[in-house]
Amino acid sequence: MTRNGSRIQSPHHESRHSHMFDKHTKVDIMHRHTQVENLVFGLAIALLTGTASPAFGQTFSNADYITINDGSPAAPYPSTIEISGLTEPIESITVSLFGLHHTYPDDVDILLVAPSGETVMLMSDAGGSADVYVYLTFMDGAPSLPDGSQIDYGTYSPGNFEDGETLPPPAPAGPYGSVLSAFAGTDGNGTWSLYVFDDAGADIGFIADGWSITITAQPVVTLIKYQGRVNQSGVPLDGTADFEFTVYDAATDGTAVDMAAVDNVAVTDGLFTVELSFRANTFDGQELWLQIAMRSPAGDGAFQTLDPRQHITPAPQAIHAHTTQIAAAAHALHAPGVAIDAVIVDTDGNIGIGTTAPEARLHVASNDLDGTSLRLDNPDHFDEWSLLVDGASAGSEYSFHIRDEAFDETRMTINDAGRVGIGTTTPEAPLHVASNDYYSTLLRVDNPNHANEWALVADGEGNVAHSFHIYDYYLSAIRMTFNSSGGVGIGTINTQGFTLAVNGSAAKPGGGSWSNYSDARLKTNLVPMTGTLDRLLSLHGYAFEYTTQALDRKMGLPGPQIGLIAQEVEQVFPDWVDRDDEG
Repeated sequence: MTRNGSRIQSPHHESRHSHMFDKHTKVDIMHRHTQVENLVFGLAIALLTGTASPAFGQTFSNADYITINDGSPAAPYPSTIEISGLTEPIESITVSLFGLHHTYPDDVDILLVAPSGETVMLMSDAGGSADVYVYLTFMDGAPSLPDGSQIDYGTYSPGNFEDGETLPPPAPAGPYGSVLSAFAGTDGNGTWSLYVFDDAGADIGFIADGWSITITAQPVVTLIKYQGRVNQSGVPLDGTADFEFTVYDAATDGTAVDMAAVDNVAVTDGLFTVELSFRANTFDGQELWLQIAMRSPAGDGAFQTLDPRQHITPAPQAIHAHTTQIAAAAHALHAPGVAIDAVIVDTDGNIGIGTTAPEARLHVASNDLDGTSLRLDNPDHFDEWSLLVDGASAGSEYSFHIRDEAFDETRMTINDAGRVGIGTTTPEAPLHVASNDYYSTLLRVDNPNHANEWALVADGEGNVAHSFHIYDYYLSAIRMTFNSSGGVGIGTINTQGFTLAVNGSAAKPGGGSWSNYSDARLKTNLVPMTGTLDRLLSLHGYAFEYTTQALDRKMGLPGPQIGLIAQEVEQVFPDWVDRDDEG
């Protein structure tokens, strides 16, 4: 519990409260006819952005000599340390022994008992038979004590190698804890007891300079400031007030987990600002509820408690609001001076902006026909974007847009038919990409690790007007072109009126004819050929069928065919035949 940042030991404060009230109840405080309406607050909400005060260890010592008697309790039994002044529960502890000597350390049992009654066996039956004189520190996470080998100076985790052992009274009975974290979260104030016992005969020892315990307290988390508003009889309060914020583990009844109280808070025109501090382990992921109480004027009268408690989600977030009004089933944030719910956090943790009935973790609604649902700006770099739900724009009604506000352009649209438009707000296909640039890359697909970069390009007035290209970006070459006349060019962008134009060799499995350009106007250096007819007559035509292998590889068509044999043609007209990698 804290008050103005100072820790108060007891969280039980209900005796200061009078009756409960909700947001519909007007309360008479101390018969002054001062009515507190719609107590407003902004917590639920403000934990993750808090700052933690640093945690420092405090060391407490007892330097008195401890005699380890043969086969019996040590003297004194126990050795004690009185601790006071700790304001926070324990976060972690370490224990040090200064000058532990024993002729057979396996006989030694050392038990630490906290004021709360928690116990940890620091060492039992460790170190074997080797005579020791050491300074030891015990800390969770350190290396383990050796069981049968000699113990050296150093830091170790607690080690108990004889489970089930119980030390004689007044030590508490076992079983005992095995890790120092057993003390975490407990109050460290009070008497700490160190019980040292030799459980066998024939050997003795001592702890020359006593022992110490270092306690690191849990840090306090300081929450961000938040604002609230208090009205008196419908008029904003001007004056002072005391506030108590108590965290419970249940919506009703339950246990008070933590409390922060802030006194003499100035309230001006109904607005107040407070800063709260809670223990770091208060918000550990469990479900919690916040109860708020106030009184005004400060220091005068009984505290009045607002009902119901407000649910705090396991992962609270920071929210600032000028006014927050408590609703029975949700947190409602109003816009300044406007009695309209701007933000709602319902009991399921759903957040509504512009709607009082959110149906998702974040539900944004707007009745504006072209209302912007979300805007993200980086004005220093001229970078401004928004998500927009469109209800009225011609041709794009009931659409969702991603807009570049810096350039006043809609970059992507998804309409109510499920069509996606990039560069157009009226997509006419499942994916419609548009650009007003003369030479526009509509789609690019890269695999840079394998030097593989391709693009689909719409050509408005570039290489060939009104054409579509498949472009090899890596080698800067157009591999295929489709023009507005339906012509296809492979290795060329000019089809010269043909349906298919190929610049280079091509294979054609099947009938039909191939054409090439033979117009005399396209030729020069004409030299008549001699003996051509004789060579043609030496060729033989055949009727044949393609092999199964050729059909499987799409190198021919099924059924009877007629044609020539390439090897025979090569003997007569070698320029007419090309060979591939397979010969």
